[in-house]
Amino acid sequence: TLEEISLPVWLAGPFSQLYGWTELLAGDAAAAERQLRWALETLREIGELAWLSTVAGMLAEAVRVQGRLDESEELLGVEEEAAGSEDAYSQALLRSVRSKIRARQGDSDEAERLAREAVETASGTDFLFLQWFTLTSLREVLEVAGRGDEAQSALAQAVEVAGRKGFGTAARRANAGLAGEHPERPS
Repeated sequence: TLEEISLPVWLAGPFSQLYGWTELLAGDAAAAERQLRWALETLREIGELAWLSTVAGMLAEAVRVQGRLDESEELLGVEEEAAGSEDAYSQALLRSVRSKIRARQGDSDEAERLAREAVETASGTDFLFLQWFTLTSLREVLEVAGRGDEAQSALAQAVEVAGRKGFGTAARRANAGLAGEHPERPS
């Protein structure tokens, strides 16, 4: 319907974000990447900047999950350029994804600083999904740094947030992590 009435901004913006998160949560980062890459190019073509920063950040996450850290960092540059300083969603997403890149690159201090900034930014919103995402990102950063007890604490907070949201998929993933399992996840 959106194609028929020629609303590409809605297809490339909110629809692609929902699609991208759904595929990431389903463990299909490649499918998320395809949709989000199309969305990023479409938003650039039509000059729509309001959705561009978040789409770029989500694409950076999809690429990062697939192990392409340098490309993910480049996409975060696109997000950083487009994001407003008061855009809590984009700013928290940017810091969360970058924190996980830094953790994998061995810079645990910078990774933790960014992850905690993301959690703080998200906590100032009523966007429970973003709060969950930043907490699971912090968990990954702490886990990579070998700080399992602190990682479990972040994960327990993520479980609580997911429960408040009624977000069953997130709660199941977080609870699996608390039980020591490692389900595929977008964090």
